[in-house]
Amino acid sequence: MKKNDKRFITHIWPEMICAKLIKTSGESMQPLIVNGAKLTLTACKPSGLSPGDIALIRQNNHLIAHRIVFRQKYGNKLYLGHKGDNALAIVLAPAKDILGKVAQIHSIPEGVLYLDGKFWRWINRILGLYWSFIWLIFKLAYKPKTPEQNPIYLPFSSIHQKILKLLLSLGLKKNPVKEKFTHQQVISACINKQPLSPTCLFMEKKEWEEFLKAVKLYNIQGFCYSYLNRYKKMAPPYVLTELGKFAHATGFHNMKINSELKRLLQTFQKIGIEVILLKGVALLQQVYPNPIQRRMRDIDFLIRKTDLPKVEAELSKMGYKADEKDGINSKWYRKYSIKINYYKSGKTDYKIDVHWGFERYNNPFPISYEEIWGRSQKIEQNGTTFRLLSAEDMLLHLSMHMVFQHCLRLDTRAWLDIIHIIRLKPDWDKVILLAGQYKLESIVYVALHIANKLANVEIPQRVLKKLRRSFRHSLVKKLDNRITGFNIQAPRLETWWRLKLIKGWRARIIYLGSILYPSRDELSILENFNSNSLIAYLIHLLKYYVFIVKKTKRKSTLNNSCYAKNLITPS
Repeated sequence: MKKNDKRFITHIWPEMICAKLIKTSGESMQPLIVNGAKLTLTACKPSGLSPGDIALIRQNNHLIAHRIVFRQKYGNKLYLGHKGDNALAIVLAPAKDILGKVAQIHSIPEGVLYLDGKFWRWINRILGLYWSFIWLIFKLAYKPKTPEQNPIYLPFSSIHQKILKLLLSLGLKKNPVKEKFTHQQVISACINKQPLSPTCLFMEKKEWEEFLKAVKLYNIQGFCYSYLNRYKKMAPPYVLTELGKFAHATGFHNMKINSELKRLLQTFQKIGIEVILLKGVALLQQVYPNPIQRRMRDIDFLIRKTDLPKVEAELSKMGYKADEKDGINSKWYRKYSIKINYYKSGKTDYKIDVHWGFERYNNPFPISYEEIWGRSQKIEQNGTTFRLLSAEDMLLHLSMHMVFQHCLRLDTRAWLDIIHIIRLKPDWDKVILLAGQYKLESIVYVALHIANKLANVEIPQRVLKKLRRSFRHSLVKKLDNRITGFNIQAPRLETWWRLKLIKGWRARIIYLGSILYPSRDELSILENFNSNSLIAYLIHLLKYYVFIVKKTKRKSTLNNSCYAKNLITPS
């Protein structure tokens, strides 16, 4: 089998050829290696080759894949005799021209043949011994004393051809591995950081188009691009080009966000305010080494609530304005929420979420923020000083954000954040302790359970077992039913879902009461009515009822679209 592209020839060494893929042309190794098949190669020394092995050999400015027949020394130099299964001549090659060993043959329609498997090792040994025996007979007749007296041409009769076809056809029938590689398997390889199977070379164009749609739906284009870029010869150029456009735009966008973040940190440092970076800006510091892997939507950071007036004053000087969503004024956010959103319009729109907590005032989780500040790590970087949550606190925060606050409605990119935090190997004993102390066992269990389903992450079973005690056994199966491929079906009734996650009936009743029957002061701010007016409560209940109906009827673009139902099917 010859390879005509000379670019493969000049600088290939055995230690560099591990897992290389080479496309073949020619008929010298038929029926085992057909024209157009692709070979997976592994590094191998000439002394490690046995008769019957198929090796990649450099010969006359070509690469050929032939079967090794024998090893012979002429003087102090080692030569290996090789022959094509469909060729007449046994040719000698110096040991230095042996580049590697063929481990897999990817051909259509046979699929993938694993030559390092037990069955094919026996077939190759039999073929090697057969040709060695034939060569030994003709060696006694020709008696070559120098390599120049080779090649030896063997009479290739119809009997030989029938014997070979019988052995090879037996191998093709016994051990075909017909792998139909799907776009879901490519996504799984990206998320799990596993070597990409060479069978993806035979993926149809339709599958690659489905892959592009899926990664766009999951919002992981940059992450998949950084992975596939290491396997350029396995993915079609148009796929890498499409992903590359988004990835480079993400990198440029993140650079602008980082520039604004540096400006903010320097401003807060001057007035003596400490901040803890959260979510995207923190994850890019800790788990994503390449800025193209995750796009930042906004800047999230945690401050002490006593520093809020100073922070608001500085943000106002920098041109930021409070974002009053749904007509709710910033007074309600300051008193009853845990964050205020700020925005600044211009050539680049910047959004900032200023947090002083993880959940609203009515949350049933006794979180100690002073302890969180104490466990945070101080970082000095590029002339700025900031803090990052410990791996354990970051896992708790992201679990609350995904499972309780957003009720599983975020995309796969957000779950990828949790998967990466788990790969940081947090102190699991501390995770169990903090989850129990803050009454977050059910929330953390759901996050870990889903992460474990989506990717191959190392979570000790004892951790899942302890956290699962607070999560009803009947709900585990329902939770598994929500996981389809890389998609998580969000619950329609968010309040009902949150009540399931709260520990204790008393805490659930208090939480539900705070939603249906808020305090008069909060209601007067929300509805802009007199705090003593009964109409304000009725309007509030009516709005909440309309909100629930809309949530129930609403079909999420990610979870309920016709495309997602057809696309996200377990492969």
